[in-house]
Amino acid sequence: MKLTTSLAAFTSLLVASAISTTTFGGETASAKMEAMTMAPTEPPFSWTGFYLGVQVGAAFNPSDDDGVLDFDTDLDGSYGDRIAAFGDNFEGNFDESLTFGAHAGYDFQIDRFVIGFLADINKTDVSQEQSGFSSTPAFYTEKRELDYLVTGRLRAGYLITDRFLAYVTGGLAYGDVEYSYLTDTPATVRSRNEPSDSDNIGYAFGGGLEARITRNISMTVEYLYTDLGDSDYVTNLSGPAAFSARAGSTDSRGSDRDFDFHTLQVKLSYRF
Repeated sequence: MKLTTSLAAFTSLLVASAISTTTFGGETASAKMEAMTMAPTEPPFSWTGFYLGVQVGAAFNPSDDDGVLDFDTDLDGSYGDRIAAFGDNFEGNFDESLTFGAHAGYDFQIDRFVIGFLADINKTDVSQEQSGFSSTPAFYTEKRELDYLVTGRLRAGYLITDRFLAYVTGGLAYGDVEYSYLTDTPATVRSRNEPSDSDNIGYAFGGGLEARITRNISMTVEYLYTDLGDSDYVTNLSGPAAFSARAGSTDSRGSDRDFDFHTLQVKLSYRF
């Protein structure tokens, strides 16, 4: 009997509690909804303005190992002459490199479209070697190295959301390229046409995806293809009979004249 009375009392207490919670809880929820409605909403992100930052990545060209050493034994400007002492002993090599540097730019937002310009500078150490090996034995290698790269580009993109910008970019590229000729031959070696340190101007284009982490901080993944143009670097070889049989000397240069490569970088920017 006492147990039944106790259960009844407990049940009545639960019901009363439920009614009370529903009544006052409803008022509390309503008050919270009203407070949320009155709270100011966060304004959308604006992409208009200046920004600057740093970047790090890699430069590479896996398909640029085809360049080899070419010879002009007649000195008539036509390369591809064969020298028996070399046979088919030629090879090319492109050494990839880390890149790092800084960038700055300005964007202007029009609805969901963003247009702007930027400039960047990167320290790098990419190099390309184009070689031949004679039976004497001796090696002959034309080498070019890029110390740093500067680009000035336009970019145009579309806002996938307020925080994510997909874009394309393109413009001019400038590189400080060092040329050298490496050999252990007894031949006399001298350079023609182009100094060992050359200012090369070309172009760069690509695309990327930029994400706003906060209102002032953004992170970007960017791909670029860069071509610094043709090289006029030529080396003249004289002395041994293999180089002197036709015209008294032989001109040598790499068969791959373009100095081109890819870069993939991660960029961190501060937006003002």
